[in-house]
Amino acid sequence: MANLDSIPNDADGEILRSLAENGNDLSKFMVIDFHIIVPDQNTGVFLGEEVRLAGYKPELFYNEDVDEITLQASKLMLPEYQALIDAQVELGRMALPHGGTIDGWGTMGNAES
Repeated sequence: MANLDSIPNDADGEILRSLAENGNDLSKFMVIDFHIIVPDQNTGVFLGEEVRLAGYKPELFYNEDVDEITLQASKLMLPEYQALIDAQVELGRMALPHGGTIDGWGTMGNAES
């Protein structure tokens, strides 16, 4: 189990603490879904191929409520704070030239139901 005291007090750290408090094992792999807001579907498809080549599983979603297209880039990984930050930086650098912006991450975790 990860040392929760060593996790920074920011949004990413809060999600990790919440995962641990809800029975998830932060020392085991889980699928992490990173979210990238893209300006249009064509950009999402193009960027999706780029993130696929970088080792992520891409999937596009359209949110009618806010008229927004999100590229979800999923990856099986250990939910370690620095790895999550590094992945967001990596994806943000890929998205920026295409008008995309990183919009956080989430996971279904690995807790037993």
